[in-house]
Amino acid sequence: KAEDDDTTTSTTKKYVTDDDVFPRWPEGDWLPRDWRLGFRELPSSLHRIHVPPNQEEGFCYNKASVLEYLKTRKKLSSFGASLTAEEKWGHVEIKKRKHKRDRGPGRQCKFAKADDYLEVKTFRVLKLPLSEEEEKTGMEALADLQEIQEQLREHGFEDPKLLLTTLTNPKQSKEPVPSQKIVERMCSLWYCRPDDFCEKQCYQRVFLKEQIGSKKDLICSDTHIFWSPQYDCWKIGHLNEDMAGYLRCDDPAQFPWETKKDWKVVESHLCVP
Repeated sequence: KAEDDDTTTSTTKKYVTDDDVFPRWPEGDWLPRDWRLGFRELPSSLHRIHVPPNQEEGFCYNKASVLEYLKTRKKLSSFGASLTAEEKWGHVEIKKRKHKRDRGPGRQCKFAKADDYLEVKTFRVLKLPLSEEEEKTGMEALADLQEIQEQLREHGFEDPKLLLTTLTNPKQSKEPVPSQKIVERMCSLWYCRPDDFCEKQCYQRVFLKEQIGSKKDLICSDTHIFWSPQYDCWKIGHLNEDMAGYLRCDDPAQFPWETKKDWKVVESHLCVP
C-alpha cells in the first residue's frame, strides 16, 4: 500500500458503520495534529477524509486538498452537500446492507436520562505516571503503554500526556459491576488532545490493534473523556453534547482524575458500545 493512498480495499466489503474500521494516521508531517480522520463510503471501498478542528461543516479528501485548505482556508467538501455512496451510485449492495442493519433491534433510537445511570464505585480515572499505590492494582492496560507512547512520538506528538481508566481491585471486590461489558470496554488508555472542548481538556481513547504480518497499529477511536457544560458533568463517550455518554460523573472538578464523586454507567439495554 502506498504511503499517500487514502482508500482502503479488502476482499471483504467494509462499511463506515463496521466496529473494526479505523482510519490510519498518514505518514509524514503534512497533516496538523489537531485534525480528525474519518471515512466516506464509496461503492467499492472506504476513502479516508481529513476534518479540520473546531468545525463540523466540511472535510478534505486528500493530501492536496488539505495543503490547499491550510494555505487558503477555502474549498472544504461539505458534509451536507456531499452525496452518500447510495445516493450517488444507487449501489444495490449498499441498499441491501442498510436495510438489513435497520431491521436489527440494536439500531433503534433510544434515549438515556440521568436516572438511567448506575454507580460504579470501583471505576477510576487516573493520571499517568501512576503513584506507587496505584501501580499495585495490576492494571492490564498499562502493558501497551510504552508502545503507544512510542507510536505517538513517531507521528510527531511530542511528550504525549496519557490517562488510564480502570477498575480498581476488580478481583478482590465482591460487589457486582453494573453494565459490566460497557465498563470493561471503557477501561483503556487516553491521550490528551492538543485542542480543548468547551474550554477544558479532552482525552481520546487510544489502543493497539493486531495486524497480520506487521506490528500493532495505533488506533485513535471516536470515544473521548470530556466536560459537558450542557449537562454539568464529565462524560465518556462520543464527543457530542447531544449524545448520552457510556459513563458520566456529576462532579465539576477541573480534571477528570480529580473527581470525588463516583462514576456512573448507563444501563446496558440503552447503550452498548
